[in-house]
Amino acid sequence: MKNIFLISAIAICVALFTGCNNNDSVTNPTDDNEPLVTLVGTPTGPAVTATIDASGGTLSSADGILELTVPPGAVSAATVFSIQPITNHCPGGFGIAYRLLPEGITFAQPVTLTFSYADTLVANEELLGIAYQGTDKTWFAPKEFSLDEAENRISVQTKHFTDFDLFERMIIVPSEAIVKINESIDLEVIIVGEPRDTTDDGIELVNLNISKTYVSTWQVNGTSGNDASGHIVKKDENKATYIAPSVVPDESHNPVAVSATLSNITFTITINKKEVTFKNPKLVANIRVIGGALFSVVFTSNISYPFLSLEKYYTVTDSASMSVVLNDDSSVMVFNLYNEEGKVTPKSLKVGDCTYTVAQPGEGYFNFSQGVSFVGVFIPFMNEIQINKFGDSKGYTPSFKVSCPDRPPSTIEGTEQLAGPFGFSFDANKDYQEFVDTLLTGGLVVPDGIIKTTVTKVK
Repeated sequence: MKNIFLISAIAICVALFTGCNNNDSVTNPTDDNEPLVTLVGTPTGPAVTATIDASGGTLSSADGILELTVPPGAVSAATVFSIQPITNHCPGGFGIAYRLLPEGITFAQPVTLTFSYADTLVANEELLGIAYQGTDKTWFAPKEFSLDEAENRISVQTKHFTDFDLFERMIIVPSEAIVKINESIDLEVIIVGEPRDTTDDGIELVNLNISKTYVSTWQVNGTSGNDASGHIVKKDENKATYIAPSVVPDESHNPVAVSATLSNITFTITINKKEVTFKNPKLVANIRVIGGALFSVVFTSNISYPFLSLEKYYTVTDSASMSVVLNDDSSVMVFNLYNEEGKVTPKSLKVGDCTYTVAQPGEGYFNFSQGVSFVGVFIPFMNEIQINKFGDSKGYTPSFKVSCPDRPPSTIEGTEQLAGPFGFSFDANKDYQEFVDTLLTGGLVVPDGIIKTTVTKVK
């Protein structure tokens, strides 16, 4: 799994942006005696499909976030399974949701759903859960699930399919934000979940409701607020406004940690088959304070590689991003370094009698390795921001499992290679810039590779 540093650049909740939650679609958000009902998600991309028979198999979403593991005996005959990304209307949810098919059947053995997530996307990792929406549009969450904080994976077993997503039981909305000096941002605590029901297959559920019956204490970097870190103004028990200071806090205190302690909340959930009790939980939102112009930088790549012969090739797509601030004193700050794992297509190649299936996708063209840093410099007479890279980022090419009829299975391991992004520069006066590099292959069967950098000034 790739390393991710500081706040994630995926869906940054800037004070000028729309919040990261989807609570606008809730039809009865404050009634704790009724199940929570929301709109049903709509597709945001094509479905990924696979035919799996009684011997079992796996299927991953196109973005690699969700993996289905179908055990032997779950279905009695060849069955088409699919994963389709959809809009996420679950309160406390983040990212996209997924529609799983086939729907309307009960599997003979439970299927395992495993979600991968980035540390920096989850404000309170131990409060993470998996939710699904019933046919009546009501949201539920299995009470028992497995959480692997070291590998950033959460999984649950189910005998039926519907729409699934990740959610946080308690969260400050937004949980991450960027705000300019002397400006403010409204914050709200959302609590989701009360035990209510049990399904026919014996999995106890938590019916998702929003509760606001609690007392909260708000703090800024562990204090009631000050001129260096900013101030917090409590509006009611679950809402507050953070007011940024007049100068950018030093790096050791930026992003600012705004916390809310819920002094009358106690609840128990089952994680990894053990009951875990939370009493007076403390929630944290990270607010980055900036003093100048903010730029969002996105890197994408689509590169094909010959495979064993010039007649076959596989393609690796990858993306990464960072945020750059040109401060009022002409200093430059680089943060929000984030990269995705590489995605390999096709998933398998047949060369002769042998089949080569992707085992690990590798890091792709981009990877932020430990010890690597990016430092920005502003050149006034050119109105140019230069981003210089210090240290070498490294990653691995994909590895493949080899299956041949005349010999035992084997593996082709990936090889280490240098990874981007590398140093670059852009015009500080422009609202949008795009830079494209082409990797020529000499006109062979393998198509040319594309590496693109886009720089957008955030209004």
